Amino acid sequence: KSSIGRKMVLILGILGFITLMMCVLNLMAYDVLDGYNQSLVECIEEYEKLTGAVAGTDEIVAEMDYVLQKIETKISGTYIFDIILVVLSMVVTVIAIFVSGSMIVSPIKKVSGELEEIVDGIQHDNGDLTVRVKIKSNDEIGLLGDKINHMLDELTRLNLSREQEMKANQLAELRLMQQQIN
Repeated sequence: KSSIGRKMVLILGILGFITLMMCVLNLMAYDVLDGYNQSLVECIEEYEKLTGAVAGTDEIVAEMDYVLQKIETKISGTYIFDIILVVLSMVVTVIAIFVSGSMIVSPIKKVSGELEEIVDGIQHDNGDLTVRVKIKSNDEIGLLGDKINHMLDELTRLNLSREQEMKANQLAELRLMQQQIN
């Protein structure tokens, strides 16, 4: 049997994995940017060594140092944000799996179990067609329960009709036999 719960867990797991991979790729991209940043710092330091104290270079170097500090701050903040995003995506995925299980799979299992009991009873000639599936929801699962209950109502009606017809036939046969005897 293929379980809808397993399918939902698989889908949610795949979505969580995709989110996780996006975060990891984002972190890897920031590692590359950090590498470029370090390379730029090295180039600036080499430039400072070569140019020495040429007029105006101090302002350029100060400006570049300021820009590099801002870049470093943004990269550090992004790392923290991505780590938080990874943790949150994992937590949301786990919560979604449990919520979907309780909201979807449990009611389906309940309907399936009740229907199985009814069918088993019918197959063993001691079925109670007055038993009804007890689902109180306004979604597709509730609709399924309502349709099963409607089917049971129709089976009950058909069964009563068949019993009445059988009694009428038996009564007609008895009358016919009585007329033949008389």
